[in-house]
Amino acid sequence: MGKYNSDKIAVLFNIMKQLSEGRDPTSGLEFPNDSVLNSVILKRAFTDTSDILADLICDIAKGPYKTPFSLTTEEMDTIPISDEPQPISKFVFIINSTVSHPDMRKLYAKQLTEKLTQLHYLQKVIPEDGREYKISTELGKSLGICSVHKVNSAGNYYVTNLYDANAQKFIIHELIPQLQEGL
Repeated sequence: MGKYNSDKIAVLFNIMKQLSEGRDPTSGLEFPNDSVLNSVILKRAFTDTSDILADLICDIAKGPYKTPFSLTTEEMDTIPISDEPQPISKFVFIINSTVSHPDMRKLYAKQLTEKLTQLHYLQKVIPEDGREYKISTELGKSLGICSVHKVNSAGNYYVTNLYDANAQKFIIHELIPQLQEGL
């Protein structure tokens, strides 16, 4: 952004906005109808400029732009594979902890489970209580995804999918590159 901070951009926005409305930004008084600053071309330019500055202010408020998550071949080889089956959230945490770039978005478990569902390794199940979850298909089981049915302390039924070493390698070397192609 250089020498322009959000405060300076906001001041410029206000000036352009007033000019686009045919007013003097220093006094707030309307320009005479025959003023060059009231010409259609200039008013249109002031409006467009104020719109651009408004978008810029919104972008600054959202924070810096981050590139989509991606892995290089070298980074793929640095991610530890566990011999113990892992829930996807824990495995994604390991990936994000191993490969961390300040200008890159994090990987989310939902991205992976959605892609695994599209590829028929997981399938959505909607029980009577309406709380959707995913379980491993036969294809997923052959990959190394195991659906474990559990009951929590409140007596509620839920499913956890565990990913063995083979499934973890598949996610790193096959699934994440597929996600990267779609970005």
